[in-house]
Amino acid sequence: MKKILLFFFTVIIKTVIASLYKDSDLLQEIPLNKVVVYSKSKDTVAEVYIQQTYINNDEDIIEAIYNFPLDSEAAVESFEADIDGQSYHAKIYENDEAYQMYKKEMKDGNSAFLLTEEFKDVFQVSIGSLRPKQTVHVKMTYVTKLNSINNKITFIIPNIIAPRYKSTNSTVSSKERNINYAENVNYTLDINVDVEMSGRINSIESPSYEISTKISENKNNEATVTLSSDKGYLDKDFVLDVEVENLKKNKVLIEYNEELKSYATLLTLSPNFVLNENENSKVEIIFLIDQSGSMNGWKLEYLKDALNLFLKSMPTDSYFNIVKFGSLYESLFEKSVKYSEKSLNEAVEYVKNMDASMGGTEMKDALEYIYSTEIQEGYNRSIFLLTDGEIWDVEAVIDLVRENTQKQKAVIYSFGIGDSVSHYLVSGIARNGNGMSLFVTEGERLEKKVLLQLKNVLVPFIQDYTITWKEKNTSKIVKSDDLEQIPYKSPIMRIGYEYSIYTISEKPLVPSPIEINYKLNDGTIKTETITFNDVEELKNGKLIHSLAATNLIRELQEGTSKYHFSEEYKKRLDNDENALAIFNKIKRKIVEVSTKYQIMSKFTSFLCIKHNDEKNKSESEDKTIIIPSRNVFVTRDQSINHIGGGNKKRSFSSAALNEVIINPEDIDTAKEEEEKEEIYFRANENVFDISDINIIKMSNANSIAKENSQRLLFNNLIQYQNFDGSFKLSDLLNNIISPTYGEEFSNEWKKELEGIKTNYMEIYPAIVDQFDKLIGTSIACVIFTDFLGDLQNEWELAKGKSEKWISLQQQRNPIQDVRQKILISINQKKEHLLKSLKLLINEDGSLYFSNIKEVIEKYYGKVLTEEWSKELKEIENQVLPSELEEFNKFIGTTLILNILKNEKFEITLQKESEDLISILKQWVETSEKSNPILGKFSQVLKDSLQTNKKGKSVISTLIPSSTTEDKTSIACYQDIIKNKLISEQEPNGSFTIYSILENINNSEENYGKCEKEYRYFAQWIKEWFMEVNNVVSEKADKDNASDEEKKFINELWGTLVAIHIQEEITRELIQANKKDISDADAFKKELFYQDQFDKANQWVKDCFNDPKNISFLSKWWTTPDQEKTTNENKEKDEEEENKKDNKTSSTSHDEL
Repeated sequence: MKKILLFFFTVIIKTVIASLYKDSDLLQEIPLNKVVVYSKSKDTVAEVYIQQTYINNDEDIIEAIYNFPLDSEAAVESFEADIDGQSYHAKIYENDEAYQMYKKEMKDGNSAFLLTEEFKDVFQVSIGSLRPKQTVHVKMTYVTKLNSINNKITFIIPNIIAPRYKSTNSTVSSKERNINYAENVNYTLDINVDVEMSGRINSIESPSYEISTKISENKNNEATVTLSSDKGYLDKDFVLDVEVENLKKNKVLIEYNEELKSYATLLTLSPNFVLNENENSKVEIIFLIDQSGSMNGWKLEYLKDALNLFLKSMPTDSYFNIVKFGSLYESLFEKSVKYSEKSLNEAVEYVKNMDASMGGTEMKDALEYIYSTEIQEGYNRSIFLLTDGEIWDVEAVIDLVRENTQKQKAVIYSFGIGDSVSHYLVSGIARNGNGMSLFVTEGERLEKKVLLQLKNVLVPFIQDYTITWKEKNTSKIVKSDDLEQIPYKSPIMRIGYEYSIYTISEKPLVPSPIEINYKLNDGTIKTETITFNDVEELKNGKLIHSLAATNLIRELQEGTSKYHFSEEYKKRLDNDENALAIFNKIKRKIVEVSTKYQIMSKFTSFLCIKHNDEKNKSESEDKTIIIPSRNVFVTRDQSINHIGGGNKKRSFSSAALNEVIINPEDIDTAKEEEEKEEIYFRANENVFDISDINIIKMSNANSIAKENSQRLLFNNLIQYQNFDGSFKLSDLLNNIISPTYGEEFSNEWKKELEGIKTNYMEIYPAIVDQFDKLIGTSIACVIFTDFLGDLQNEWELAKGKSEKWISLQQQRNPIQDVRQKILISINQKKEHLLKSLKLLINEDGSLYFSNIKEVIEKYYGKVLTEEWSKELKEIENQVLPSELEEFNKFIGTTLILNILKNEKFEITLQKESEDLISILKQWVETSEKSNPILGKFSQVLKDSLQTNKKGKSVISTLIPSSTTEDKTSIACYQDIIKNKLISEQEPNGSFTIYSILENINNSEENYGKCEKEYRYFAQWIKEWFMEVNNVVSEKADKDNASDEEKKFINELWGTLVAIHIQEEITRELIQANKKDISDADAFKKELFYQDQFDKANQWVKDCFNDPKNISFLSKWWTTPDQEKTTNENKEKDEEEENKKDNKTSSTSHDEL
């Protein structure tokens, strides 16, 4: 049934994709083959080279049309086509002219290549007259300014176009409707990024792709980044985060262009003034939340987590509201309300019930509603927009934001969520709303970025400053009419962000020192002066000119250019009849800038032409193929992610780690079965409990498991925080304190609170509430610091509120430092642990798991303790009684060792804890070396602690997956080799017949489950050695051998027989379990002491090479050639004897 459904599903998908073509129904006819991206970035300026390879697999000449996304901040400065071994460079033309030329050349049978801007962040490449089997490489170059906040630079290469939502009232041009989308495309992606920073590179990460990073050995500020996989796909945006130490913030870059005879200057500004907490702004925050259907899934969950944290982190003296929108909009409150316990609880419940079920994305109406509400006097309004940005009417929304920002002085911070967000919309809203934009892809945490913006909201913004320009190396001030500054109006700035200002002029310009004034809440003004000593010059470049020109074009389009502030514009604006004239003048200005600097714009296109020979021209019209653009991420068909031959999966077989070949078709099934067998130590997978604390404490814990445990603790803790920053002890006891510090610690503070209630509840109930909050808030602050350090960027504001609350209580009523008492209590718990372990430790330095279950349960929880108890029971069924005790010790000792390693002991307990750790560690290491199976068991046990889960039966993975009887037999054979052979091995590696026979004869043990194996195999060993002993003794007596000779022969033959027996046993076992054992050598080494028998083999070889043994060997050993000759002579003698008297003679005892 599944195969039938899969067949029909495949047919449907191919039919849908085929509908995107004319006269085509095969997926392989899509001409786009692959995309290669190379980028070179220096600090926050990046130059990006893109090459798209098209192959015409059709039998006809085709026209290929492909829409693709680009960075909305990009300045596209070149376009060319490589075809038939030659390169054709494009020039800028006005759109209509370029399109007419393109069509004419196609009609004339020539090849034409056209690049147009469909939207600000969506471009279209059209390839005309691509002949059958012909390949063309389309290349383009763009430059862009990267986003930089607090020493972290983000580089984004969009790969997905989102299908835009439009209402029934939207007016959309025909070309906008011509973008075709597919959820499953095979276009491959190759990315190479060279990074050069002005400071040391601390880290490079990508939340969207797995990457390989190579930081230069000679220069720690340079690195190369590539995709880890040999083949990437255009299924999500490429996001790269580079964290830099001591990044140069305030700097000047001057570029001269020989062709244009002009200078372009890039001024980078980043205010870094330090303000006190009490100097923060008073704010009104309105959350504008996208609840359209496209926000469902992980986007909604990320959004809810971020909103909950944001609500808890808001300053107590603030106003807020939540507005959500889809096809309609609604608000939590009629207007913004004061932040309080009541309003916070209402907001939390409102967020909880969000379900992304509001239909389309009508963002404009919701914004108009917000702008219509009154701003609270004395408070700065900030709007936080969270959306996946999938709308059509982008320009109308941006215009609305710009107009109202100028009227209200409100600031918009926008967050683009998802792999297909419209970067132009999100960036454009923030830019025109005097805010900042950030993007979050799946795998990133939205909380970090939302909290980062909240911190900046609380800081007064900077608008009281003036930039003046002077000629380089002079004091001559340049008038504004003699230069083009972009942006024309200096941007409103915030501390920690980076801002870019460009100029174009005939002279090299540098800014004079800039004096920045910060106006605080109380009306006082603080001043910071920024000077620019770091000036770098580029000769005959185009990069800064292109960036300046594209920003100038954007200002002209968005209505913020120098012209829009002119008297001419204001006069014309008053007369509606002049609207068309204004538009045409702006259009002419944009075309002029675009043509002059050869960069693309809304009104211009790149075009290049290849004139074909007459024989290559076709009279028929080109068949047009619209190549589908990637929209949303789906799992690619397995045929695309091709798995060749079979995957090698590591699995445990006996004590050896073996490779088992798995058929690709069985991979999913195997994974499902494996997952079913895994048992989490957490009682509920989605609820924080005591087992998570162990993961959080571990320095070498699995990073994913650790982050998950930290996230569970943090989300559970933050939900109990009150609006003023306090926590109640009574709220935290069961779900936070007990799992974190144990029931004894929790009960101790519960009694403390009950005592206060008994004494003061009736007389001073406020005192009880104060102590309830004081203890709870103090413990919460300790948890933030001790267990959630990796999430500091997220809890910093929330903990700051808590610390402020504690400080305020102490100012009002000086009281005992509760936090100190809490820390003492925590330390006493650790001291008690050490004393308990000292009483339970064995003489050999081990600890029985069965004796310390209660201790382990306090630190790991019941689930883990019960699971390892079950494991010990399983071990009892599969190993010998003598080994069960060893496993009991090993589990107990390893678990306790892990606890001690993860605890932070005070100085007074440090030496005592270190000594105990050393004793336990030594016992574990010795056990691992002496018993190979324990070495493997140890690794699985440690892995289980690091991931907070274990397999249903660990011991079962360490022996072949055959029947229980086979497993028991293997353990028994191992025990026989160990106790009956290895135990009698001499230090030099040899064995003697006498010692082994004596060991077997004196044995009167009860072998339990191994009775059968010992009865047969011990008897077999005994017979082997007795037979050899009889032959050797008989020959020795016959030849009157000396005592020295007898000793040598006893040792030689004893060693040879021991080696032979081990080979026989292991060969039989490997043959019986060959399906489960792919590495026979590892099996013998790990389970059957191959190293010891290799030593025995070496001893035998040394005997043969030792000259003093020649006399013995000549009598007692026959070489293969001698044996062959002897046997041939014997056969001849026997034949002669048979001929004489028809009698057969018996041969002597068979040689080994």
